[in-house]
Amino acid sequence: MKNISTLTECKMPLLAVDNLKANYLASSLISSGENLLPQENISLKVFIRLVDKACNEYNSSRELLLEQIDEIKNGEERGYRTIFIFGFWDHIENCINAIKRIYLIFDKIISVRGKLEIDRTECKLIKNHQTIIKNLRNTVEHIDKELQSIDTYTISISSTQDGVSISSYEIKFISLFNLLRRFNEIGKKWINIYSMTNILE
Repeated sequence: MKNISTLTECKMPLLAVDNLKANYLASSLISSGENLLPQENISLKVFIRLVDKACNEYNSSRELLLEQIDEIKNGEERGYRTIFIFGFWDHIENCINAIKRIYLIFDKIISVRGKLEIDRTECKLIKNHQTIIKNLRNTVEHIDKELQSIDTYTISISSTQDGVSISSYEIKFISLFNLLRRFNEIGKKWINIYSMTNILE
């Protein structure tokens, strides 16, 4: 969507998830994860931080999208205009970048085959969006090399207003929502394993 004045609604679901850092800190009071492999212990901390970051960036972008839509509808009556869409772009790009980094840590954790396991079906659902996230992030990151071949300089909202796209790559907001919710659920499961290791051994 090149003309933001045509925005009419926000199709980003509100992402209400647990704060993983708070859960991890609470679990740290009863366990230090000695029975996890050292690589698992370190990677879990990074995974938790990045999942929280991605979720926060998603919700921040949603809030600014709502602000922009309200501005389009009511800004003229207030006697001044404010542009919120730039902030939306910043936060949604940060969200996608964080998700790409989450995938790297996620792959590292499950490759260890230690105590931080994941169901095969759940893993497949998670991995379904890895390629599109990688392509979106890489296109944004290397936009200066793509300017001759694409007609936009940043991620834009799709014409159907239900996702974001750049070049030929697009992801729906509901897909981002479900992906982040799944990462959050995995984080909670892994924190539970982390907190129980001393008790179980």
